[in-house]
Amino acid sequence: MQCEVIDFYRPVENNRKIFIAKLPTPSENFDPKNFLHKTFSKYGIIYQISVIEGTPSAAVGSSDASAAKIDLSGRLWCKGKILPVSFAKKFNSKDGERQELYYTKSFELANYYLGFNGWTLQHVKSECKDLSDFSSNQGRRIFKTVVKLTLPTFRLHSFGSGVSEAKFNTKDDSEKCNCFWKNRKLSYQLAVQNAFSKLVLVLLNNGKVFPEINTTVEENLKDEPFLDMDNLLQVNNLDSDPEEEEIEVDEEDLEVLLDLLKDSSQD
Repeated sequence: MQCEVIDFYRPVENNRKIFIAKLPTPSENFDPKNFLHKTFSKYGIIYQISVIEGTPSAAVGSSDASAAKIDLSGRLWCKGKILPVSFAKKFNSKDGERQELYYTKSFELANYYLGFNGWTLQHVKSECKDLSDFSSNQGRRIFKTVVKLTLPTFRLHSFGSGVSEAKFNTKDDSEKCNCFWKNRKLSYQLAVQNAFSKLVLVLLNNGKVFPEINTTVEENLKDEPFLDMDNLLQVNNLDSDPEEEEIEVDEEDLEVLLDLLKDSSQD
């Protein structure tokens, strides 16, 4: 029985990305991205839609691009003409390494194949380390988070860790608090991405899905010091900033938080 293996990394294989040529010119009545999203949404999760600037062509990354190519080759009609469909050429990721799938896309992929109740996330622990130089007012804070991804039905689990770092002005209390919350959120997102990256999905032709844990990825979380920076996933630069969310903190909570931050900086 044939099967397909899907992992939680941004696709780089040429059978994960479709190239579409001869797209009509964008206008008030035609949006290429909307057209492509509607067309390819039935073929698994859409990782990316890129309309190539200055050309009537685009590339679509899909978790089931092979099925899309089979169904749409010679049949993709748009504005009275058939659009050529082919696999895109293989592209290289930054630094020659595969990159983990984005936080939100990991959720979409898991929900699509496993269902909303097919997996759970547990926050294991977090720690914030202040490395600020108060003599020069240059604040620097590192936040680490560890999470546990569990698939109860299959009795599988994986751990993920994420580290974020930010700089701030030590004399600006508002900037200091924003740095704390943003760092905590970003390290959590990176930890979730890291946990999902150890999961692979085996898809059978009969529609059944069997998840597995990639055992080639080492789990060194139990024996390591919590902030051993040498063996942790560290990400300081992202392709885009994390989504902002408004966090309401009343004056009493703010005072408690500031006292906590002052105590941690003195340790």
